Amino acid sequence: MRQHQARGSARHRELYGMSFTWRQSLAFDAAVRAIRTARRLTSGPLARGWNTSSFEMVAQTEEWRIKHGRPTPQVREDGAAGISLPETRQAAS
Repeated sequence: MRQHQARGSARHRELYGMSFTWRQSLAFDAAVRAIRTARRLTSGPLARGWNTSSFEMVAQTEEWRIKHGRPTPQVREDGAAGISLPETRQAAS
């Protein structure tokens, strides 16, 4: 069985003062197995989650942008690159 990121590395446990006993490891593995088994038994939409289609749409858009050489707009402190924001009027002092 693959190691689970939730356990973290020994270094992470040391940094954050977390201990993980063998009993906790067994309980965690049992919980993961139960969740994965239950997921296989649930209906597709419930197993996939309500926002999966949104993530798939973003992935498709990114794939299209890469294929067509279109960069993804980057967000900066002054707004998104390539998008002109309306001028804001300064309040008269």
